[in-house]
Amino acid sequence: MSALAAARQYLDRKARAEHPRGTFDGQRRWAPDAGERQACCRGIRPPSAAYPFSLMVHCRTKEHVAALHGLGVMQLVSALYVLTHWPTAAPAIMEAVTLAERLAGARIETSAVQRIARRIVEGGVTA
Repeated sequence: MSALAAARQYLDRKARAEHPRGTFDGQRRWAPDAGERQACCRGIRPPSAAYPFSLMVHCRTKEHVAALHGLGVMQLVSALYVLTHWPTAAPAIMEAVTLAERLAGARIETSAVQRIARRIVEGGVTA
């Protein structure tokens, strides 16, 4: 999935429009299902009577959503920035970012993503 899809999912989870996949047990504790659980979940306290939603709260974080999509947190942050500042141009911007990363052979910094976005939006460049 794309960084934009991850950004949309993060925003939906933050707004409670989408919920992480998981189940409640008999004591109303929530745990993620196998597809939702990621390596980042290991350091989170297990659900208990006092904290039944500890993992659900974690599954709404940038760290978790990025891991779910196989992205780094900064890639997600860059996509969030683009999506919230230039929603209509976001697909073209992220396509240009992906191309720039392929050419560079590495992930590019958030500030470079912002420069690319401004050039596309202000200069009318299309991908």
